Amino acid sequence: LQMAGIILAVSSDNTAENSNDSTANRSQLDTKRIDPHQIVNTAANNNNNINDNNQVNKAIVLASAMGKMDREKAEEIARQKAIAAQQARPKKEKPKRLRPNWKPEPYGHRVKPQVLLEHKPIEGQEQIAATRQLPKDQILTAYLEPIDQTQWQVKPLPRRTTTADDLVKVTHPKLNSCRKLMEQWPVDEYSDADPFLPWIHDVFPTYDGKFVQFVAQNKNRCHTGTTDEEEAILEQMRPQTALFEHVPIKKMDNGKYRLSSHEDADPETMATRFICKFKPSGHVTFSEFNYDYEWVSFRKTQRMMFDPDGRDIKQLHTSQLLFKCPIPPELQESIKSGESVVDDWATIFVDVIPIRSEPRYGHPGEFLVP
Repeated sequence: LQMAGIILAVSSDNTAENSNDSTANRSQLDTKRIDPHQIVNTAANNNNNINDNNQVNKAIVLASAMGKMDREKAEEIARQKAIAAQQARPKKEKPKRLRPNWKPEPYGHRVKPQVLLEHKPIEGQEQIAATRQLPKDQILTAYLEPIDQTQWQVKPLPRRTTTADDLVKVTHPKLNSCRKLMEQWPVDEYSDADPFLPWIHDVFPTYDGKFVQFVAQNKNRCHTGTTDEEEAILEQMRPQTALFEHVPIKKMDNGKYRLSSHEDADPETMATRFICKFKPSGHVTFSEFNYDYEWVSFRKTQRMMFDPDGRDIKQLHTSQLLFKCPIPPELQESIKSGESVVDDWATIFVDVIPIRSEPRYGHPGEFLVP
């Protein structure tokens, strides 16, 4: 095998003219010891041609057969020599294209000017909004619930014992105008005390009046450092990841619900996360995701959709939470036509109630919707 490797490395591609010459060449190779470093250098620098892969491969085979060096070392030496030979070559300059009739176009050429629409408030509405005294049930309010994450270790999950007296109310009375909802929405006043509440940035009815669309962000992406303070924030904000995962629920008596399997759940509650209660009519619907986040992660062949350490920032589609509340048919026409807005203020409101459950950190395909 050693003799065959030496012959393969140094013999020419043409067949020997006679067997006597071949025998003589073998005798020479047996008696003369060849340095594989020299063979590698010769192959790499031969005619300064780095594309001569045949010579480099022959040198590698020879070095491996003679036992002077392993294959990886021979490949590294050949690669370094080839790079040096390429760098030593003179670089050819690209010919410059002559365009004698070319002239630079003025700045902003072929760019349409931006049209700015001036805000013209309707007469009297600004004063009405400034002096409007909202009823308590129409003020934007966040109900904070204390969270004990140690209960998640109990299987099956225990029944909820939280009452209305345990909730902490945080009101935002600055929101008093439908036209100024975007600038008055308390995005920067989100309370970290209850991370099960979605960090909503925008809300609006769809064009057909069938849904109320919510646009929220993943608050768990804001602090991913390694200090003790940020580690505590990551631990506290873990429920934010649960909002991206659907839960099937089963309707019970007295307006109560329980977690269930997909097979036992009701058709409209098989893949939901929020309970939507419209006021003052009292209609109740269940939220729908704009798309299935777990299915997307499964199609992306992700090992898991969220990581328990909270630093799962590699997936873009889990940074924004999109969900919508179906509007009851009795209210759709009023919302679609805009009749539900009187004097720049709504007459129909919706409560968004999150279904609180432990985040799932397994494979995204283990609990897909049937």
